[in-house]
Amino acid sequence: MRRDVALHRLVLAGVLIGSCLLFAARVVCASDLLVSPQDVPGPPDKVFVTPLDDASLRVQFLPPVRTKAEGSNGAPVLGYKVEVARRVNHIQTFTVSASGPVLAGSYKLTFENARGIGVTACIPWNATEVMFETALEELVNVDSVSVSRSAYGAAQFGYIYKVPL
Repeated sequence: MRRDVALHRLVLAGVLIGSCLLFAARVVCASDLLVSPQDVPGPPDKVFVTPLDDASLRVQFLPPVRTKAEGSNGAPVLGYKVEVARRVNHIQTFTVSASGPVLAGSYKLTFENARGIGVTACIPWNATEVMFETALEELVNVDSVSVSRSAYGAAQFGYIYKVPL
């Protein structure tokens, strides 16, 4: 009696935060067959990633926790494939400054990328991180972003905004 076996792979996503590389793991069923959640084992438990050298990592993990006691979970996991994508965030820096004290005013930003050109609504000269972030995210050619703002005076009579893209 022949039994079809669904193949699974482990997708490992890495995010670099400061000098710490964080990973998330999940099991993906490669079969085109319809499967229920009970048929697919859970992700591996306790994923440990340690650097071996500048170009390689060691990935270790415990077996999935969501398995049946008798050992069959619909489709056995024959192995995992580890995929790591490298992404370097580019940080765009916007400096808002003036030659003298500013008490009022606003400006617009033009953002151009492969998806097109977008112009923000008016941004107050002293916009908070949230206001600046909202103005950027309202553009059709910008996905979600995270914005940080310096203290007043980091730029002469103004602020410095940093946006990782």
